[in-house]
Amino acid sequence: MSADVTQNTDTTESPNVGSGLCRKFLIKIIKLNMKAFFALILSFSLLSCNETKKTKADIPGQINYELVTKWPELSKDYKLSQPTGIGIDSDDHIFVFHRTGRKWTTPFPDSLISQNTILELDNESGKIINSWGANYFIMPHGLTVDKQNNIW
Repeated sequence: MSADVTQNTDTTESPNVGSGLCRKFLIKIIKLNMKAFFALILSFSLLSCNETKKTKADIPGQINYELVTKWPELSKDYKLSQPTGIGIDSDDHIFVFHRTGRKWTTPFPDSLISQNTILELDNESGKIINSWGANYFIMPHGLTVDKQNNIW
């Protein structure tokens, strides 16, 4: 058995056997893959546009919030301002660390705040359960309640 073998003398083509055929085949594969890739991207885009918009009420486990007016229950002359720390204890009491009207100024204040700066509030009614912190802080910030109900 003998086979006729001819050498490729065209220097413009790659010296690989059948390189013209391989190149055409690779170009077809790339074009098909590009078409498939863009078709896939287009499909995802169209599907995402058709997705129905979910409202917060449609999401399982979603917490719905509503504005509660007149909470917390404070006297008209009480000055609650600039809360800088909020914590909740194991009894669901809410602790608010605030500046009672103290403003951040230059020069920085050097006198202690004479009103109570920490409030303990009932989470349902918003009534003050306890308050303290007068004459301890100049510019309060940050509050944490730990697992043992210690307030830091």
